Amino acid sequence: MIATKRLLTSGRLGRIIAINGVWALCKPSSYFDPPTEWRRSAGVIAINLIHDIDILQHLLGPVVRVHAEPAPKQRTHPAEEGAAVVLRFASGAIGTFLLSDALPTPFNFEAGTGENPTIPRTGLDFYRVFGSEGCVSVPDMRVWSYGRSVEKSWLEVITEERDEVEEMRVPFELQAEHLVRVVRGQEDPVCSGVDGLSAVLVSEAVKRSMDSGLPVDIEVLAS
Repeated sequence: MIATKRLLTSGRLGRIIAINGVWALCKPSSYFDPPTEWRRSAGVIAINLIHDIDILQHLLGPVVRVHAEPAPKQRTHPAEEGAAVVLRFASGAIGTFLLSDALPTPFNFEAGTGENPTIPRTGLDFYRVFGSEGCVSVPDMRVWSYGRSVEKSWLEVITEERDEVEEMRVPFELQAEHLVRVVRGQEDPVCSGVDGLSAVLVSEAVKRSMDSGLPVDIEVLAS
């Protein structure tokens, strides 16, 4: 995510126009057994989508409108299992996001990045960001463009570069160490309380849109 943010702000992709994202995997039935049976009513939006919303807003800025359709259910639990979500960012960029915790796929943040050591790593992409000058898939960091020597045209050969990403320690350890430094007053939090609240508001708007079948506008919070 650090490398992706650096790429998007570098200007190499030009103006960011759109993003396509997916978080889909299959939670086992034991995930909903006591003492965590509360997950049967909490749902995949509040538990999982909220994290991707947080990341998407970090990468592209605030979301100002969502429109969501629920996925067909396979379980008897009352909570939603997934959705297709259309996003509008304050920058004008648009996005689509496919969400499910009941599908056998390798396309999700945890499997792609290896962040969670309990979920096997695949390294496969879960975001694709499209700009006026090129696009990138994340986390494999494959950057596609026509380059400066040819016209941007579907008749030309589009070329690939791969951005290197430095290896990091387990993110959970880095997060815990960062929290300690924040508590000690040694540095500011990388994710503010406003950032966290904004992710909650967007997630709640997704649920309201699923219930109503209508788009929901979201107020941008002041920093």
